[in-house]
Amino acid sequence: MATVSATAKESFRTDGLLVLQAQAGDERAFELLYERHERRVYHLALGMLHSVEDAEDVTQETFLNAYRALPQLTDGQAFHAWTTRIAVNLCRRSRARRKAGETILSLDAESTETGLSLQVPDTSPGPQQAVEMRELRLEVRRAIAGLPDEFRDVIALHELKGLRLEDVARELRVPLGTAKSRLSRGRGYLRRSLAAYVQAGDRPSRRLADAA
Repeated sequence: MATVSATAKESFRTDGLLVLQAQAGDERAFELLYERHERRVYHLALGMLHSVEDAEDVTQETFLNAYRALPQLTDGQAFHAWTTRIAVNLCRRSRARRKAGETILSLDAESTETGLSLQVPDTSPGPQQAVEMRELRLEVRRAIAGLPDEFRDVIALHELKGLRLEDVARELRVPLGTAKSRLSRGRGYLRRSLAAYVQAGDRPSRRLADAA
């Protein structure tokens, strides 16, 4: 009698069952939910934002928010629709921020045409900024050191060493979906640890690269 592989067995688990298992602390169950729905959320975000980078950010943020709020989800079979709503809301916020930035650029152009000048602050680091950057570097190192091993490895390889996620997965000998899930959750840990240092709207990867 033919045996059913572990992968095949996992494919038969419904979203509802996976949600229940994830709520009970089964990390693999949430990784399977991520692997099952990540491409759908990504293509939804890409269609709304027309930017690969922004779509990737929204996808990561969608599953980070879903993981945090998972205990509140009472109908596991609604995971598909639930994550869609999260992604759509994040896309709308992203577009609103983009429009706000375009408005600022438009005002800047108008001021130039009319002979007016807007005061642009000097962004070169002064003594205070240098001190703050040193403090940030120290806090980043502490935050990374405090991560669970599986998240710290992905953050170190992807954010600090600049490896592509495909290469990270190969280095750690885990599925690509697992590497993506761990990256998302690792970023969540860092956001919480560095909340006082990371400005709203900054991408974690950029802040980590600057501070590393």
